[in-house]
Amino acid sequence: MAKEKLICDKRNGCVAIYKESKKDETNGCHADDERNIAYSSKGAEFNGSWWDMNKEVQDVFQDMVDAYNEKHCT
Repeated sequence: MAKEKLICDKRNGCVAIYKESKKDETNGCHADDERNIAYSSKGAEFNGSWWDMNKEVQDVFQDMVDAYNEKHCT
């Protein structure tokens, strides 16, 4: 039985993983959001205009989502 797909929501200063059905519940990523399965702002730095997220952390989160979706949602 296929499970619901996960979303990797990558923003300037954070990244979160949650179920696809919850993607429109709120605008943006929030550390205390109940929909989060995982959240990180590790390595985020303010460049004077906006927050810049660590790309390596975002890539790891994306890889986790891709692997989960491939195994459980195809």
